[in-house]
Amino acid sequence: MLEPTRENASVSSGADADVNSVTGDDALAREAFSMPRTSRERDSDLSEHPEILSYLRERVSERERAIPDIRCDQVLAKLQHGFEHIARHVYGYEQAMAQTKLALLTRNHQFILGPTGTGKSYYARAVLNLFANDVRTYANQFTLETTEDALFGLIPMGRITDGSGSRNLNGSFVLSDIAFIDEAFDGRDDLLRSMLWPMSDRQYRNGNSCVDSTLHTVIACSNYSRHNQKTEAFLDRFLFQLEIAHELSPLDRKSTRLNSSHTDIS
Repeated sequence: MLEPTRENASVSSGADADVNSVTGDDALAREAFSMPRTSRERDSDLSEHPEILSYLRERVSERERAIPDIRCDQVLAKLQHGFEHIARHVYGYEQAMAQTKLALLTRNHQFILGPTGTGKSYYARAVLNLFANDVRTYANQFTLETTEDALFGLIPMGRITDGSGSRNLNGSFVLSDIAFIDEAFDGRDDLLRSMLWPMSDRQYRNGNSCVDSTLHTVIACSNYSRHNQKTEAFLDRFLFQLEIAHELSPLDRKSTRLNSSHTDIS
């Protein structure tokens, strides 16, 4: 399981998590942010906590943290409909869904760790696709060869020769509303480090100027984690961190029950 990486806002520390920077001292907010983190723990989908959702709707509306052009109730409606479809294809993502709701409502980021074949990429891309017709989205699968050009856009030849060095940010990570980064830790440390400022301060140094980033929420996935000073800073940007464990799929569980029944009959 991922270790806590944020001293003042890590959901992995349970009831001890300090969420003042997001939701204040309210008991409802603390309850929301201290829910169990792994799919092996009890199902705590926010649909079971209408008072928390009501509180978050009001607080998010006050702080204007909703995704541009999409109200909080629309976000929740899209997620509810989408999650019903996603749940038919992946198993054990109840807690991930609860965290995704909170991340989108509070303009925070989510990191999902788990072995190959547990449906991480399918889940994150499905969430991204829910909003593809409403907001600007960005998706990329990192490798060792992934460069900042793929993340932030190319530098046009004219800007290279004039010395400005500013990138064409259209369609980039910086100017997206919701982003999905697959195999995040396959990217080089310097690439991960370049994402820190847009994710935390919503700004990007583009050549000689500073550009405001529209980035609302990033969902990143990885099959493994690695720990050094640069990657710890990267993980620190994700308020919501979740480990998906190997669990029996519905098909596997059905097969197990059939085998068990056959044994009992014989």
